[in-house]
Amino acid sequence: MVRMTVEEINLAKGMDAQGHMEIVQELTQLTYHCGTDFTELVESTIRKLEQMGEDEFMELMEYPAEIYDEEDGADGR
Repeated sequence: MVRMTVEEINLAKGMDAQGHMEIVQELTQLTYHCGTDFTELVESTIRKLEQMGEDEFMELMEYPAEIYDEEDGADGR
């Protein structure tokens, strides 16, 4: 299972695209228009999405970030 931060999850879920690879393509385009710090987050998100299978991606897209982290035990609170 690919572990994503809350920021990465929210970034992926905030894209207009709905499909797995469509979100990766949209994020790739975003890297051309953002600053260095944000580019690191975007590139990290892209790498993790590319490692995911379709089932894991669909599960990720169905849950809010907070629930996804709690189920993984990575709540951080």
